[in-house]
Amino acid sequence: MQYADFTYYSETFGGDLIPQRLFARYELKARSFIDNITFGNITAPCDDKVKTAVCEMCEAFYCDDEKKNIHSEEHDGYGIVYEDEDLEEKLGRIAEIYLAATGYLYGGIY
Repeated sequence: MQYADFTYYSETFGGDLIPQRLFARYELKARSFIDNITFGNITAPCDDKVKTAVCEMCEAFYCDDEKKNIHSEEHDGYGIVYEDEDLEEKLGRIAEIYLAATGYLYGGIY
């Protein structure tokens, strides 16, 4: 079950970074990560907190793929330094922001 579609990403989340043709691939990665940390506790239909977390994680995956491990570059005096951040840590922080108060991250018995 897809947690967020491109329409939600572009219209509700306001995302414009990921091209529509690539969104499904990144949504699958984000959904798999969320399923792992929530112990498969998310069921359909999922709420906006889950959808928003998926969209932000999609962008994190996309940015990680796009930077291709470049840590700095310079063109005609204009320099860019990419933050060397662990993707899994970043995804974990995104999950905490959106899912901490939902109960989805709880691995115990209710």
